[in-house]
Amino acid sequence: MCFLVITLMTGFVLVLGGSLMPAVEPQTFANFHEAVWWTLITISTVGYGDMVPQTKLVRQVAMGLISVGVVWMSLIVQRLQHFWWGCVWSFPARPSNAPSMKLLSGLNE
Repeated sequence: MCFLVITLMTGFVLVLGGSLMPAVEPQTFANFHEAVWWTLITISTVGYGDMVPQTKLVRQVAMGLISVGVVWMSLIVQRLQHFWWGCVWSFPARPSNAPSMKLLSGLNE
């Protein structure tokens, strides 16, 4: 469910950025496709530098997109980690006859 929400929100932000950036700064973002590319690269915090915003407004939008991207990447990594440790690394319970750490720590004394 979380991946679906993240995917839908990412798509929404990409379409919003692709639609608004050419209207706000047409000298840098000539069309929808270039604006979507810039929005995706900015959200992923890669920032190639092939298109650099010139106006203060778009730079502030870029700072917001970078912040959103950091949070979204954190959510994605957290969900992957939860899946990985929950499914792949499912260890069986410790048998009742296994030595406890308390017993093993007494060996050093």
